Amino acid sequence: MRTVAFVVYEAGREMPGYQNEIVGRRGREHYEGFTRKDAPKNFPPDLKIEPTHLIIDLHIDLEARSAEGTVTHKVTCHNHGTRELVLNAVDLEIDDIQDLAGHESSYEYDGTHLELRWAQGLSTGEEREVAITYRVAPQVSEQNFS
Repeated sequence: MRTVAFVVYEAGREMPGYQNEIVGRRGREHYEGFTRKDAPKNFPPDLKIEPTHLIIDLHIDLEARSAEGTVTHKVTCHNHGTRELVLNAVDLEIDDIQDLAGHESSYEYDGTHLELRWAQGLSTGEEREVAITYRVAPQVSEQNFS
């Protein structure tokens, strides 16, 4: 088994060795800023509870073509009384979810989204940490794992 370490950079910081401009195959004139000129407009969700920091502990087994690990999300509440956080989580096998301070919570997972619900709403500005332990392996019908 090989272990791969990831470094998570804070938003707004430059990443050493990377260009700050993305041009792409079609050339500079086809793009406006970060996206293509013909890209549809998308807007982020209204984040009542916002993930503000991640700690990723991931172990990759190249021979077994699988990965397992824990992602610890630090979140901040922006709307008093909010109890739910929805995260994208496609085709994961969720092993465990814990609020690290012991706040009572439950979750639902539909194979695409993980919805975490706290028994009591959070206060504005309140921070919580949630650890999600999961596994992922290729589906039988998949051809590539790269």
